[in-house]
Amino acid sequence: MRKAKAYCPNSSCKNHHTPKQRFYIKKGYFITQWNHRRVPRYQCLACKRSFSSHTFYRTYRQKKPYLNEIIYRFYTSATTQRRLARILGVNLKTVVRKFLFLAQNAEAMHLEKLGSKEFDVAHCQFDEMLSFEHTRLKPISIALAVQKLDSKLISIQVAQSHYQGVLSSVAVRKYGLREDQSQLARSRVLTTIQSQIKSSCILVSDAKPIYRREVASHVPGAKLVQIKNRGGRLRRLLSAKRRNIEDPMFELNLVAAKIRHDLSRMARKVWTTTKCKDRLHKHLMLFLASQNGYSIAD
Repeated sequence: MRKAKAYCPNSSCKNHHTPKQRFYIKKGYFITQWNHRRVPRYQCLACKRSFSSHTFYRTYRQKKPYLNEIIYRFYTSATTQRRLARILGVNLKTVVRKFLFLAQNAEAMHLEKLGSKEFDVAHCQFDEMLSFEHTRLKPISIALAVQKLDSKLISIQVAQSHYQGVLSSVAVRKYGLREDQSQLARSRVLTTIQSQIKSSCILVSDAKPIYRREVASHVPGAKLVQIKNRGGRLRRLLSAKRRNIEDPMFELNLVAAKIRHDLSRMARKVWTTTKCKDRLHKHLMLFLASQNGYSIAD
């Protein structure tokens, strides 16, 4: 388990911000309920505040920390929350709390990686996916950027989109006008790419006209390569040339396909739909952590 540098938990103590090397003494122990191990307790010499070694873990006060890794793996492997609760024999609220905890860890670790510029954006790919919240009449846009080298996710953002397709007229009658915020999601992803550029950047996307203007605005130093649509879906399915490694956007398309497969709420025809786009973003952050190989369970 990861823990921070030891310090006194009392915010008004002098050992809270600048602790001395030996500012505490041993003060007994307690036994954890989940693995029945002894955990030593300590006491600050200055303010007499007691604490334990678990105080500095991110899993502090969790009764079932051993479930974090299991829920992390299952929840990014096409398993729903209710099915997870049934498999593990725990309450649904426990799974939800673990999900929120893991999503917070995933976002914090990704921000840490971005802060240290650990991503290679010399050659990356950018595009959008479509989903919906609650009903297909409420579309959502998911903007994402992927490294070409190893298919790691650089950024992924969620925003509500305008009505699209044959259901537009039905959606307007039922829910009224819907603000298109997809540009905000694209701007955040492009801004993240700009923050990771070290020398040069080749950005590959599809031929959507607005991408050229937005890339020029947010990533002025990038060379944009736009790939034209290869034709109708039926013609592609009937032809022998399917999507493969020769596809200029193979890495991003592969990640998008994995999102559709590995996230239960992102499948095309399911009942486990997203009820809140904020929870969809958190679920996508778990997928990002899994795709990038982050350890977020402790």
